[in-house]
Amino acid sequence: MDETAADQSIFTEITEGAAELIPENPKVDTNASEVAVYEDGLKDLFTDLNSKPMKFHLCLPVPEHILEYITKGGGEVVNEYNGPDIILIADPRGNFRTVYEHLKIVSYLFVEDSYKKGTLMRLVDYTVHDPNARSALRYFTPEEDAYLFEEIRKRPWFGYKGHQIYREIAQLDFFVARHRTAASLRERIRTLKYDIKYVYLESSNSRTLQKDSQGRLIRDYDLRRKANGFTAVEDFLLCKDIYLNLNPIADEHGFESMNFTTGFFDLYHDAYPQHTAESWRQRYKNFLSVFGIANYLKYYIVEYRAHRAPFPANLANKEWMQARKHQKRTGEGPLLYFPHVPTDNDLLKAEYLESIPVPEPRPKNDRILATTASMFLEPKPMLTQEQNIAAAAQRQQAVREADDHDDQLHPAKRSKITPQDASNSNLTIDPQIGELHYNETPAFVDDVTSSFLELTFSRSRVNYGPPMDLQAIASYKEQFDKMLYTILDPSTAMSPKNLSKELANLGIQEYYSVFLMLRCNSKKSLVLECIKNYIATDGAEYLARRPGIFSNKAVEWLRTRDPSLLQILKEYHGEAEVEQQLKSVTKTNSNEWKNAK
Repeated sequence: MDETAADQSIFTEITEGAAELIPENPKVDTNASEVAVYEDGLKDLFTDLNSKPMKFHLCLPVPEHILEYITKGGGEVVNEYNGPDIILIADPRGNFRTVYEHLKIVSYLFVEDSYKKGTLMRLVDYTVHDPNARSALRYFTPEEDAYLFEEIRKRPWFGYKGHQIYREIAQLDFFVARHRTAASLRERIRTLKYDIKYVYLESSNSRTLQKDSQGRLIRDYDLRRKANGFTAVEDFLLCKDIYLNLNPIADEHGFESMNFTTGFFDLYHDAYPQHTAESWRQRYKNFLSVFGIANYLKYYIVEYRAHRAPFPANLANKEWMQARKHQKRTGEGPLLYFPHVPTDNDLLKAEYLESIPVPEPRPKNDRILATTASMFLEPKPMLTQEQNIAAAAQRQQAVREADDHDDQLHPAKRSKITPQDASNSNLTIDPQIGELHYNETPAFVDDVTSSFLELTFSRSRVNYGPPMDLQAIASYKEQFDKMLYTILDPSTAMSPKNLSKELANLGIQEYYSVFLMLRCNSKKSLVLECIKNYIATDGAEYLARRPGIFSNKAVEWLRTRDPSLLQILKEYHGEAEVEQQLKSVTKTNSNEWKNAK
């Protein structure tokens, strides 16, 4: 039987009122109170200008009441589907058969809305498929914006930043008929989020809305607490369950892999229903997998034992997270360690992880979580990275001050951090008292230096070529290495001028050796490390990334003379190194440097 004959057979069964062939759409309520009262004056609803019945072909399955609406409205259901005057009706959420691919298809909601409202709706607004339509951007109408705002207001427990709220709203018939996807709705709100202005008041976290004595929804203009953002406690609990149950294995860059059991996040949602299963899944994918499961557990423990409130993974160190995201995407660069967190996993023994006390995943009126939680609709200024870091320092100070007056999370006596402890950037754990002493300034995360910031060295690069001829060096690599280690032996004294000449004889451009000595504060061991890194990266990185080596980013920070940025650099490089480099940032003339002794 061909497809046309199949359509004929099904059509005959429907028109003869046989069994229920098509299930009723559960979202359609055909109660008499919601359907326009049919009068004789509307019997020509589905007729053309010549009072002839409009012809409809049903692309099954569609709700069976659509046939009734068409016939009562004066229309005609036909078996043909390829005529010029025939309107193809289909479920917009269904899959169309290939026989209809070259034809224009309209949503069955065109029939339903026209019948309920007693007037013929615009056919173009319900088009599901048009093979002749050009791809074009369809702008949102004021009606669509208003409808979207209202649906968001009715779901204050979601907030506007997630994905689940838009999946729900996109399933509403209003947006289905207009072919708006969840992604397009979410993108629209990113533009208009400040126009929402209020949400409706929720009844005691029950996902129901409160009403006043007259049955009207109560508006709530305090939108700050409406974001259902993740807390540090929630990140810790998820990481702990993954670490203890799935045994993640880290690669050379510290990114972990594991075999998730079927329905892991569904089961996790059952245990912690404050977020949907998809939200938990996205939290792991977008943040925790980047931060690292073991990394975050150690970070949380470090903060807890130091009597500070940990931040959620996305707020703990934004700059470091950006560097990790880039590395995960490219697979390049050295292993990035989270500042002040131990490299071993001694803190991650199962019995110790289970002993860490945690409050309820979402305690009420928690000032620390309110400080770090994202705002629902509060505008945020566009800050540079430097301003973000300075602001992070202020936020941490505010959290620490709040913590001094809050005995609920940390009833133990607060430890005092002395200036001597603060100047020590190495993490030390005293097994007797179990406290951590390290600097609390936001950590510096370095960037790759792949160009010369100073005009002097940039011109030398143009005039004399790359820092070294890697192809030539490869031909005598073993001899090159031996001579390089001899020249840069820290135990031997050599003036900068002679050092540059020796390295030039080895095939390293003199301007590059001058550049390295400036950026490394004349420390030969660091110069050696930079040269080795340049060779290992095939000339892509001019400097290695480690304390004592001042990258372009560090030099730019030094030039600002901003006290907060200088303090961050001092915690990373050391105060003496920063002070010495400050004296050199304007000393970019190589001839001037070579005359120095």
